[in-house]
This record gives sequence, C-alpha cells and structure tokens, in this order.
Amino acid sequence: KPRDKVKEDTEAMEWEATEPDFDDNDDPDMCGEYCKVIFKNECLKEHKWVMAARLSDNKISKLRVGCVDWLTEVCFTWKLATDTLFTAVLYLDKALRSVEYSLDDMQPLAGTCLFLAAKMEEVLSIPIHDIIEIVPGTSVNTIKAYEKKILEALDYEMVTPHLMLFLRRYNSVSGTDMETHNISKYLATLVVRFQGFCSGPQSVLAAAICF
Repeated sequence: KPRDKVKEDTEAMEWEATEPDFDDNDDPDMCGEYCKVIFKNECLKEHKWVMAARLSDNKISKLRVGCVDWLTEVCFTWKLATDTLFTAVLYLDKALRSVEYSLDDMQPLAGTCLFLAAKMEEVLSIPIHDIIEIVPGTSVNTIKAYEKKILEALDYEMVTPHLMLFLRRYNSVSGTDMETHNISKYLATLVVRFQGFCSGPQSVLAAAICF
C-alpha cells in the first residue's frame, strides 16, 4: 500500500480502538454521538468556576471544611447522588466569595447550596422542610433568602462542570475497573474538603486523582 494509505488505515484503527463511545453509538440513551461535544463544552465553561482567590479568613476556611464534611454526611445518609455533593460544594465556594453572610449562618448557607444542588441533580428534589430539620435555628424565609442570593452570585448558571463529571469521563476513556473508579470517587470526596485543591480547574484535579 502507499505510505499515506497505510498511515490513514493505522490512524483509523487507533481511533476505533481508543474511542470510548464507539459501542454506544447505536444506543440513543447513551448520547454517544455527541457526548464529546458536551465534554468539550464543559471544559470551556469550567474557567468560570475557577475561584479567583483563596479564602483569606482562616476561620472561614476551617468552617468550610466542617460544612463540606456535613454535606458529605447528609448526602450519604439521604443516599443522594455523588453529583449532588460536588455541585453543592461548588455552589458553596462561589457563595462564600460572593454572598454576604455571618459566621453563624455558614450551615444554613451550606444547606441552601445542597437544596439548590438537589434541584439540579436529583430526580426528586429535597423538600425545604427537610433542610430546615437538619439545620438548627433556620427557617423557610432564611433558606429562600439565601437561595436568591446564591442564584444571583451564580448569575443563574446552575449547571456546573463539577469534579465528578470529569472523573467519570476520564475513567470511562481509560477503561478503569469499578474498584479503581470507587477509589477515585473516595479520593475526590477527601480532596474537596480543602479549598486549595478546589481553587483550580476541576478537570485538572480529576486528572490528578485518576493518575
């Protein structure tokens, strides 16, 4: 065969062998034909969610760790989707830099972030009274007030390129087994506790976890 033809055939074979969505092209539920476009769009959007600066107040940083631990526990207890947790953490990080709040209202603020995240990620959203039950001393009006402030801080862009989205994609492309994938999910729930890991692009953090 001519050299150019051999090169084309080789490249085609390599593409077919490494294409992660090749087996899903005939399944409309898997979105195999345009999932790469979706992934590319998420990569382009994630710069909007890169935090401009670390939280300067050390006390707020420590309270943030406690809030993330609390969100993780609630998501585990209520059997919420992993995506709900990571979306709530992104909302919280955005709110801590953009919303006026008192230190006593950190937990109501985190609860509101979970309330909003569940609306985006869960099939059935969390009733507001369930949030009030797990956040001592709060009220419906408090949650609604913070909900409005958070939405304004997000500029009403609630779809987030969160860590789990990239992690799931990378593990799919690399053909990772379920055990390794679960370990990477566990590592992800550990690193989101620390703002230093979450201040950069989520795609880079996910790649580091997979590595």
